[in-house]
Amino acid sequence: MNPAELPNSQPFHILLLEDLPEDARLIERMVVKALPTYRLKVVNNRDDFQQALDSFDPALILADYYLPQIKGNEALQMVQDQTPEIPFVFITGTLNDEELAAETILSGASGFVLKQNLGRLPEVITQALLDASNQREATRNLTQLQQEVDEQRRAIAQYQTNIAKMIHDMETLQAQLESVRSRDTLE
Repeated sequence: MNPAELPNSQPFHILLLEDLPEDARLIERMVVKALPTYRLKVVNNRDDFQQALDSFDPALILADYYLPQIKGNEALQMVQDQTPEIPFVFITGTLNDEELAAETILSGASGFVLKQNLGRLPEVITQALLDASNQREATRNLTQLQQEVDEQRRAIAQYQTNIAKMIHDMETLQAQLESVRSRDTLE
């Protein structure tokens, strides 16, 4: 799919957690292939990462898995705790363990790319953003359906209340009618 077809495609705030400036430059070259309009913020430690989460408002997070001051799984957990809807992609040269790669996905990562295969990054970014967009749309639809169900439940409850009142009124009228009939037969 063409990145231009992504909703809200101008400009995407991308937070990159990377400690090597040369790798950050290579990653940015790949980012521009997926997102011609973006704003990239590069951080390399836990404090700056947390500050960027709070103030930069990223639409996408790219992160190395092993950094001196923070591990990728810790960064992912921070994001999952704060804003789990933000797509999170690992870009690493050391994630050769397939089991560890699977664990990152099961933990909530949107994908991962090995640095030696960085050419895949535009495709992974596009897919992660599309998946996040689809998830937001599904959440909106679910919320709307839940609101409709709640409205229908309220309407049903009101109908039940009205029916109960009508039954009560009918029973009262029937009792009055029987009282009048009884009086008429006595006279």
